[in-house]
Amino acid sequence: MRANLRSYVWFAIQVVLVSAGVVTSSHAADTNPPHPAAEIVFVNARVYTMNPKRAWAEAIAVRGDEVLAVGSAKDVSAYRGSKTRVIDAGGRLVLPGLTDCHTHFLDGALSLDRVHLDDAKDVPEILRRVKRFRRSSLRTRMEIWLP
Repeated sequence: MRANLRSYVWFAIQVVLVSAGVVTSSHAADTNPPHPAAEIVFVNARVYTMNPKRAWAEAIAVRGDEVLAVGSAKDVSAYRGSKTRVIDAGGRLVLPGLTDCHTHFLDGALSLDRVHLDDAKDVPEILRRVKRFRRSSLRTRMEIWLP
């Protein structure tokens, strides 16, 4: 169940992006909540949980990379502490964020022998990278693949 909760942390990231500009502060009266205090609580959200038993929720409590609670505003309010930041999502939809980290074997192998320009800032940097690639790549390939 804890593994399922970890995936909810991406909900929180999506809410931050979706609800930028609607951040408010919360100073709860109870400085010692019965649960660990969340760093961030997202409220007034339409949270799709991906849980068939409870597909929708309205609030999320997050501390670090862990989701402490997902549920009603009342359920999640127990996780609000004196330093908890509260973000009002304004009724916006919150979906789980997906992180897909994989490589297709052939594409991954071929990409090792290509000049990488995706983060090049300007034309002179592109030219430097291409020249460096031309100088090193052919020689390296020949040494690796030919006896």
